[in-house]
Amino acid sequence: MGKLKRTRSFASEQAVDHRETVEAQLFELVADAVNAGWSRTETLLAITEVAHSLARQKCGDGELEEVLAIVENMRG
Repeated sequence: MGKLKRTRSFASEQAVDHRETVEAQLFELVADAVNAGWSRTETLLAITEVAHSLARQKCGDGELEEVLAIVENMRG
């Protein structure tokens, strides 16, 4: 997988860059899992569960709720 760039601040345009970088790496991860015999559904479910668990561990409840609200708004 490619390397992530370290940033010190966060701006709107960086959000797009970050999402695209993470998305590319997730596509690789999904492809690797499918090649290993996993279904796309079970792979995406595992990724979602891990992401949610990490968010709960690393963010306070208020911050997590804020992040989840942002994600919901992004969905349109």
